[in-house]
Amino acid sequence: MAAHPKFEEIAEFIFAKKIDADYFRTAARINAHISACSECKTIYDTLLATKEAAERHATSQLVRSGQSFLLKIQSLTKIAVEGLTMYHPMQAAIVKSMGSSSQHEVMESVLIDDAGNRIRIDEDGSLSLYFDRSSVPTGRTVVLIPEDQRQPEMVGVVEAYDRTTTRVRFEGIVPGNFRVKREA
Repeated sequence: MAAHPKFEEIAEFIFAKKIDADYFRTAARINAHISACSECKTIYDTLLATKEAAERHATSQLVRSGQSFLLKIQSLTKIAVEGLTMYHPMQAAIVKSMGSSSQHEVMESVLIDDAGNRIRIDEDGSLSLYFDRSSVPTGRTVVLIPEDQRQPEMVGVVEAYDRTTTRVRFEGIVPGNFRVKREA
């Protein structure tokens, strides 16, 4: 049997952020070793369980129960948020691929966070908030509280969108600032 991999090496393999040729070489060596070594397999399993538990409990700010944030609907094609880390995915892709962005190329009606949750103004003018189903199950409520007192509050119920996503949808959206709050 080959020498035991170091703890740090197993941890780096499990928590890898970059997948390249070195990663695949390390994966082959560690997997070959842990298939024959129960001691290293226990370390591997413990680290993997720790990573999976951390991922299950790490929720984005958008899906935290009782958390609220300010949604700014500047027009039915342009939205922004305050109090969350979200970005316009097209703008981020353009900047990443070209080093800069042009306002004409940016789709500003969609916001997304690192967990894949998103806020979107749909083509029919409705507002949709999409969540990872494991973080925000169906049946929860989301409230839109307008800063303009003349507009009514809107309450939406989270529904299934697809196998992995839930959605809450609000129709009849007008530009303005809204406090968005998910039920506690």
